Amino acid sequence: MRNKKIIWMLAAGLGMTLLTGCGGENKKTYEQANTDLEQGNYDYALNEYQACISAGYKLSQSYRGSGIVKLRTGDYQGAIDDLTSDQTYEALDAVWRNYCISDILEPGSTFKPFTIAGAIEDGVVKDGDTFYCKGYEIVADGTDPIYCHNRTGDGTLTLKQALEQSCNVALMQIAKSEGKETFSKYQDIFNFGSQTGIDLSGEGSGLVYSEENLNPVELATSSFGQGINVTMIQMAAAFCSLINGGNYYTPHTVRQIVDEDGSIIENNEPELVRKTVSKSTSNLMKQYMAGVVTEGTGSRAAVEGYTIGGKTGTAEKIPRNKGNYVLSFIGFSPVENPQIMLYVAVDEPDVESQSTSGAGALLFHAIMEDLLPYMNVYQSLSLIHISE
Repeated sequence: MRNKKIIWMLAAGLGMTLLTGCGGENKKTYEQANTDLEQGNYDYALNEYQACISAGYKLSQSYRGSGIVKLRTGDYQGAIDDLTSDQTYEALDAVWRNYCISDILEPGSTFKPFTIAGAIEDGVVKDGDTFYCKGYEIVADGTDPIYCHNRTGDGTLTLKQALEQSCNVALMQIAKSEGKETFSKYQDIFNFGSQTGIDLSGEGSGLVYSEENLNPVELATSSFGQGINVTMIQMAAAFCSLINGGNYYTPHTVRQIVDEDGSIIENNEPELVRKTVSKSTSNLMKQYMAGVVTEGTGSRAAVEGYTIGGKTGTAEKIPRNKGNYVLSFIGFSPVENPQIMLYVAVDEPDVESQSTSGAGALLFHAIMEDLLPYMNVYQSLSLIHISE
């Protein structure tokens, strides 16, 4: 454990800077070191970090000096001891930082269920409504076209099919019908842009457009999760309300604290914050998201023997048009009576075509394939029945 702590300090306090300005084989070595560290291969990680330094990684001025000499000679503890207090705090922050609650990401199409749910709840759209996608939408005079992922167009789609096929154009049309007041209202109801109150320190708030700043373009892109930022815990908490009948609860990591005698010191009872949507809207969204897996973009998330619902996400990173994406999937099982919700994100998967790799859905599948039986979730019947 002591070695692991030392390596983490090196990776956080020095390693992140070592990567600056480097590429090729040296970058691969650095990335392999991070992988070995995550997998517990500490000796390999130590050697690889040292190889990176020996290979002449570009170092910022603040990290030069005796600490680097000690790293090259294998004196890892000495290198840590030579860190300034600011560098130590920076390193510890990186070690302790919890990505799922502290960092933000662009959700992409995993945001679409919330747009649709709010529109259904306020009567803007209803089951069976249709939309026409010609591959792009011009949302205001003088603005550039905003494209669907299918630039040839999806044609006529029902509301359910719009979610299944992840049609950006249909979502833009829905948001336009909602208007910025209703759209902004449901951003607030689902708690985007605010902390969830989880019992962990360092929670982020995310970034969404306020109602006054939801101009036509911002409203359009927000509808499919582009141009806004969320934390993973925000998405998880909001999504749970979408599939549990519309009840938004404060998330907790600890249910109960007991002493050595088994006496309860602290008990975290479920804390209902608000109602997000009605049970009927929740049930309809579960059916729609089951269709995403059985008939739409989320087929690779399917797990044999279980009913799975969810939504894919393909968020293009900034700067745009560089081929770099965050691939994600947020889903649940069983559809008829959700027991487990899982949200995964893969940052720049190491594949030739990131946007079409399905990396998020594949990771979701791999985890759920083991998790569902481990959690004693019974396999489902082939037909999905959701009681009203």
